[in-house]
Amino acid sequence: MGKRNMHSETKEQMLDDYNELVKSGRPNVFQHMTETELEKRKEFLNLTPKRLKLLAESKGFVEDVADELVEIFYDKLMNTDELKGIIQEHSTVERLGKTFKMYCGTLATDQIDMEYVNYRMKIGNVHNRVRLLPSWYIAANQLIMEFFIRKIMEKYATRDLERGIELVTAISALINLDTQIIMESYIAIYIKDRMRVQEEIKQVQHKLVGSGEMLAATAEQTSSSASEMFYATEKVYNDAQNIEESSENIMKHATAGEHIIDQTFDTMEQIESFFESVQQKIAKLSDSSNQIESIIEFIQKISKMTNILALNAAIEASRAGGEHGRSFMVVANEVKKLADDTSKALTKISDLVQISQADVQDVVNSLQGTTSLVEAGTSHASEARSSFQGILKAISASLTSIKQVTSDIKNLEMVSEEMRDAASNVAQMAGELAELSREINRRINQA
Repeated sequence: MGKRNMHSETKEQMLDDYNELVKSGRPNVFQHMTETELEKRKEFLNLTPKRLKLLAESKGFVEDVADELVEIFYDKLMNTDELKGIIQEHSTVERLGKTFKMYCGTLATDQIDMEYVNYRMKIGNVHNRVRLLPSWYIAANQLIMEFFIRKIMEKYATRDLERGIELVTAISALINLDTQIIMESYIAIYIKDRMRVQEEIKQVQHKLVGSGEMLAATAEQTSSSASEMFYATEKVYNDAQNIEESSENIMKHATAGEHIIDQTFDTMEQIESFFESVQQKIAKLSDSSNQIESIIEFIQKISKMTNILALNAAIEASRAGGEHGRSFMVVANEVKKLADDTSKALTKISDLVQISQADVQDVVNSLQGTTSLVEAGTSHASEARSSFQGILKAISASLTSIKQVTSDIKNLEMVSEEMRDAASNVAQMAGELAELSREINRRINQA
């Protein structure tokens, strides 16, 4: 319930309270004490003109005991680690002792005005700057009060107790007023710092809200882009699968083509062997024709010799005359006829052999050209087979790469899906962050 009451006021209520304080002339944490308020506090603390005059008359007494107070006061402070650290960080005991002695002198005065208040406010500002806690300041005032009570009683207890009591009361009231003024300087600085921090927090909250909204918008855009990337990747993956299937079909056809080329190459080698065998047989036939021609020439020589013998026989038959001569003539005529027929037949055979040799030569020439073509075909078939083998290797390597690309695209598809989900989560978290920032901003405004 207490915590709820602490945060129940809004900034508007605080400003309304501030305006009322300004109108009433009362002090507030945003302005120094007014003269009217100072007079009211002096009256409340019974700092009457009589007591202020008593304080002014005790100036010599205060100056006489000031050195002893400084020594006791700083011995006590230097035995406290926290206070010792503050003194060593910001000043020295000697310098602070002189300042403190001057402060003690200001306690013996009847001039409690706005200049006095401003001087005390400066002391409070210094305490804030060196981060001296209010608790230590109040405790130090207690030491000062104890010291002055003891010294005043030592001086006035037996001589003029009533004056001593009045002086103790006046110093106590003045130290109490000092405590109020300095504590209000603490509070003023604290409130101003708090307002400044609240304003900075408010600015940060505005930036946080803006950043959250921007992050949400960016995350939504990223989620949309991730979704588009996911669908695009899925399409590419499907296309890659189709390409992989087409490449596998091409690989099958290429393998079949390689087999056909191998068969063609084997057939070309067989044809080349067959033509070599035919060339060998035709060469033998050409040799046989040459031998027949030699035999024909030999027979033609015999035929010529037979004609010569027939002619001689006819001459001899004409010489012989009679029955024997006619018989011999018949034989000579038959021999001559046989020789003529043989010569004619040999001429025809020789013509046929020459024609046959010419045909054989043509066949040889044709076979030689065909052999060249067969050899060229075999060479081309060999090159085609090598090229086809290279194509098969390239297709195989391409197929392997395509399978790898397909696998990579599948992984990319999974990553895209994860990124899409992550972007969606970021968008949701960004929205929640923006809403949380607004809620924090609302709570700060209500603090």
